Amino acid sequence: MTKAVLPVAEKLHNQQPFDAVLGVAIGPSAQAAIAVGHKLALPVAGLGIGTDVMVYPDLNPKFSKRFDDILEQLDLPIGVSQVICDRMESTRKSKRKPFLNYLGRDINLFRPIEDKTKLRTSLGFKKDDVIGVYVGALSYAKGIKELAEASRNLLEKHPSFKLICVGSGSADVELKTLKTEKDNGDRLLLPGLVSPIDVPKYLQVADFMVFPSYSEGMPQSVLEAMNCGLPVVATSVGGIPEAIIDGKTGLLVEAKDVKQLETAMEKLISDQVLRETLAVESAAYVES
Repeated sequence: MTKAVLPVAEKLHNQQPFDAVLGVAIGPSAQAAIAVGHKLALPVAGLGIGTDVMVYPDLNPKFSKRFDDILEQLDLPIGVSQVICDRMESTRKSKRKPFLNYLGRDINLFRPIEDKTKLRTSLGFKKDDVIGVYVGALSYAKGIKELAEASRNLLEKHPSFKLICVGSGSADVELKTLKTEKDNGDRLLLPGLVSPIDVPKYLQVADFMVFPSYSEGMPQSVLEAMNCGLPVVATSVGGIPEAIIDGKTGLLVEAKDVKQLETAMEKLISDQVLRETLAVESAAYVES
């Protein structure tokens, strides 16, 4: 990465000097940023985004040492959640206290809509449907298998419940299997990988979001859902509890616990007052 980036960086730096270098992810990108920064005599920041800080360093001693080495060389470590900042600070390797920076969203795109009827009709849903939505990679580490298992019972018990899963990945087989069962064909929408500009409509059409991931820094799709005025059912991992306040902006469950996930989703399916109350708090909290 350094060999590819450095010649371009030097050329651009000579044309219009940079002030700093940012490595996105405390891993290969940050290592390359450090090399470029040293060559250009510039300060270097590194952005901790999730797995790079919360998972990889624990996999083996080699990854742990690399993590420490990177932190020692960064002029400023940045985390997208407090838990990531705390993890980096706990190593005592960084030159200065990690800087917390929650990532922003375009609130002109990610915002509530008052009347969902027209949008629901365009996507094949009814006005009175209760729609849950997931946005992200359809990978097993995101809890897609658990989501499919929890939704199987809910689709059977609640005729008004519909589910949208936006994204792609190897775990889509779990959802495709669910879609072929009984009468789920029209009740489970799998649009696949969509353009970023189309993501808001799938959030705006829904009543709540579900995000059962095993490990996170601060999932952007959860914050986008909150900006759209959705309560969120999510796992209590990483930085998620910094956004999802259990019982206030959404409902928290343990990772890999299908029964907890199903129970929390059913609460929002069955209780319109709860959905609407959490939705108001969710939008206000994420804005603040």
